[in-house]
Amino acid sequence: MKKYIILAVFIAASSVFGITNGVQLGVTAYPGILFDNKFDPGYSGTSFDAAYTIAVDVWRFEAGLSFAQSPIGWQVMLPLRAGIAVGISPAFGSEFFLEGAPGAALSRPLLAMYAFGAEARFVWHALPRFDVIAALGVRYTACPLYNGSTGVSYAVLDVPAGMSVRFGW
Repeated sequence: MKKYIILAVFIAASSVFGITNGVQLGVTAYPGILFDNKFDPGYSGTSFDAAYTIAVDVWRFEAGLSFAQSPIGWQVMLPLRAGIAVGISPAFGSEFFLEGAPGAALSRPLLAMYAFGAEARFVWHALPRFDVIAALGVRYTACPLYNGSTGVSYAVLDVPAGMSVRFGW
């Protein structure tokens, strides 16, 4: 019964304080600039992303799951983002986010990873509750305990570029 009361309070607060929610699904490519803190352009992988978005006025908060293929194998990240939305017109907008993401490299054994970065998004409000989003950012990802064939840890500076859709309610 307690969980239903909490849910009812959350729904009521959402309608009173202008909170809206949405689910975002997308794909992100990670062209890299630095590898192991040396200039070494290359491709750092691709991720499939899902995020839950909460919008409070112009503020945006996201928590998600990112499943990616990278040079050290598969990895799972749990990105947490906070940002602000800026309206350009009724049909278009932009959003700016800061991100922190704990995660794990899915190797044997599992290795802890982390990432942090910033992202700018161009948002097309295609339908009343449906957005198409193009994003570009910068992100530093590290797996300090990884010791690959070259004997170096995994640290990469990427310029992620992604496309996603967001369904809101």
